[in-house]
Amino acid sequence: MSVPTRKCLHAHLTLFLLLKMEILQQLILLHITRILATSLKLLLICLIFRLTNLKILWVGWRFLHPRIWSLYFWMQPSLLHHQGMPLIHVLESKHLARLACQLFPGHTLSVGSTPELILMRLSVHQVGIHAKVDG
Repeated sequence: MSVPTRKCLHAHLTLFLLLKMEILQQLILLHITRILATSLKLLLICLIFRLTNLKILWVGWRFLHPRIWSLYFWMQPSLLHHQGMPLIHVLESKHLARLACQLFPGHTLSVGSTPELILMRLSVHQVGIHAKVDG
C-alpha cells in the first residue's frame, strides 16, 4: 500500500473513530494528505455537518508535516455567533472561505488568524473576487 493511500485511509479511519466515540463536541483532528482534492476535503466537512447536525463550527488548516495537513473542527457557540446566525470561522484561508460559503449558504463566515481576532466577515452573497483577508 502506498504512503498516500495509507494516509487517506488513516484520515477516513480517524473520522470514523471520532464519530463513533462521540467526542465531536470537543475537537476533531483529521490528517489529510496535501495531494487529496479540495472537493474531498469539503466533502468531509459536509459529511460531518450532515451526520452531526452541527450548526456552529470553526475550521482551521495547520501544516504539520510536508505531506500532511490537519483539519480542525471546534465548536465555540459563545464565540462564533454573529447577528443571531450560525457562523463559520475559517483559519487563514480565503480560498476555503469562498468554498465554505458555497457549501453552507446562509451562514455568516469569518476569516482570521484566531477566533478572537476576526479579520473578515462576509455573507454568502458577499463572497467573490472582492473578498479579501486583511493582514
